[in-house]
Amino acid sequence: MHLTSSQLRDCIDRFPRVRLAALPTPLEECPRLSAIAGARLSMKRDDLTGLALGGNKTRQLEFIIARALAEGADVLVTMAALQSNQCRQTAAAGSKVGLPVHLVLRGEAPEVPDGNLLLDGLLGAQTITLPAEASKADINAAVNSLVVRLCDGGHRPYVVDLMNDDSPDQELAAISYALMVCELSDQSGGSAPDWIYLSSGSGGSATLAGTWIGCRALGWPTRVVGVSAGHVPDSVRNDTLEIASRAVKAMGLDLDASDEPQTMFMEPGFVGPGYGHATDEGLKAMRLAARAEGLVLDPIYTGKALAALIAHVRQDRVSPCDSAVFVHTGGTPLTFLHQFGSRIAGEN
Repeated sequence: MHLTSSQLRDCIDRFPRVRLAALPTPLEECPRLSAIAGARLSMKRDDLTGLALGGNKTRQLEFIIARALAEGADVLVTMAALQSNQCRQTAAAGSKVGLPVHLVLRGEAPEVPDGNLLLDGLLGAQTITLPAEASKADINAAVNSLVVRLCDGGHRPYVVDLMNDDSPDQELAAISYALMVCELSDQSGGSAPDWIYLSSGSGGSATLAGTWIGCRALGWPTRVVGVSAGHVPDSVRNDTLEIASRAVKAMGLDLDASDEPQTMFMEPGFVGPGYGHATDEGLKAMRLAARAEGLVLDPIYTGKALAALIAHVRQDRVSPCDSAVFVHTGGTPLTFLHQFGSRIAGEN
C-alpha cells in the first residue's frame, strides 16, 4: 500500500532529530536551462540547506547527530577525502551543537588551505591527514586509533561513519532523503517527476537509497539516477540497495528493496580520470547552469551529474517530454579549489 506524504513523514518523525538545516529547500524551475538541454528540468536546491554553505550531508547529520547526543557523545570523529563536503558539514554541525570535531582526511594538504579544508580550519576542526594512497582499511585503522586515544583521555567519541557501507549511520542518512522526497511531493502538489538525477560517491549511496525509498513509498514510478563521482565497483548498486533495505526495515515500511532493476540506476560514465578530477563535460555543464540560471555547481560532483543528465537527454534516454528533477547536493567550496581556478570560467 502506498503512503501519502504525511504518512511517510510520520514514519520518519519517529527518529530523533536535531534541526540543523534550513528546510524545505526550494524547488526551482529552470526554464532557460530546460530550453538548452531539451527537457523539462527543475532543481531541488539542497545546496541551500544552510549549514556552512550547505549540502546534502546536513540533512543526514540531523539524524546522526541526534543519535550521537542520545549516546552521550562529547566529541565527534569522521573521515573522508581531504576536500570532503561531509567533513566540512560535520565540523559545522559540531560547532552548532557544541561538540569538538576531529577529522581523518586522506590526501596531501596544500601549503595554503583552500576549499573545504579552509573551512574545516575556520570551523575549529582538528585534522589528521593520511597519504593520498591510503586504503579504506588504513583510514578505519587511523580512526580506531584516534577513538582509543580520545577514550583514554576521558572522552566519549561518536564516529560519524558515512564511508563504510555497513555503518548504521548510512540508514539514518537514507531516511533523511526519504524526507526530501516528501518535500518534493508537497512542492509539486503530489506530481511525480519522471526522473530524479543526483550525484553519488564512490560507494553505496545513502542519498540515492533514500531518494529511491521516498519515491517507492509514495508509489511514484520515478526513475532515480545516481551519477558516480568516482570509479565504482560493479557491486555499488547492490551496496546502495542494501542500505535501502536496512533503512526500509528501520522505518517499518512494506517495501522490497532487494532488487529494483527498473527504477534505480547507477551512471558511472562521467567520472573522467577519477575522483577529484574535473572533466570537460562537467565544467561545460557548470558554465551552462551558471550562465543560463545563475546557479553554481561544483567540478567534482554536481557538474558531472548535470553533464550526465544533459547527455542522456541528447541521447534520447530521457525524453524531451519527460520531467526531471536535478538534486543539487552542494559542494560549493570545491568551486574555489586553486587547482580548478583556470579551468572553471572558460571562454566568455
